[in-house]
Amino acid sequence: MEEKFLNYDIPNFVKESPNYLKLFEKERIILKNNHDKWGIYFSEELGHPLEYKENSGKVDYIYDSFLEAYSQADNDGEVWFSDEIAHEVFGEPKDKDLNEKGEFRNLSDDFFWTKNHLIFRHHGDYNIKNLEDEYQEWKNLDKKVKEDSFTHENFLLIYEWLRTHPNFWKENVHGDRVFWETSHMNLNFMDIYPTSSETSGKIEW
Repeated sequence: MEEKFLNYDIPNFVKESPNYLKLFEKERIILKNNHDKWGIYFSEELGHPLEYKENSGKVDYIYDSFLEAYSQADNDGEVWFSDEIAHEVFGEPKDKDLNEKGEFRNLSDDFFWTKNHLIFRHHGDYNIKNLEDEYQEWKNLDKKVKEDSFTHENFLLIYEWLRTHPNFWKENVHGDRVFWETSHMNLNFMDIYPTSSETSGKIEW
């Protein structure tokens, strides 16, 4: 397996799955030339490709609008387009939508509205990036639990640490499609809230 597929901070059991590479998609990258025509680069690489930059001149620019190109690219794989194209088609973003580098804040922000259409853009490693984000969230909880220890006062922290624990991630395989069921996908939940004890005066759960 190529090194680029392993450079993600996710649990090893995810990488060791025989279905791991199925989590990556091929990208369909929308481009625009100097004649205001649109084209699609169909990457043969899984994940986040770089070869399209040197091959963009080989793209057939046969579409008259972004939406026309998007409707064709959205048939298979993940669709991606640059920030420059996003600004041109959807208008300049508000400051709250950008990070400190002037880029769109994160993966979950990468959807846009235009002419009653909801447009998504994702890199081919989008599924892995989501797992990476969830794993980082759990590691932050793990660090805090270790610092605070297991006490009555931080019960909610412990509950969230346990609920999101990677040991409960479950791989689901449907033919060629694979996804990991994590805490973010689990719709079963409990409401836990504090209440003041009339007898002891202490907070109880």
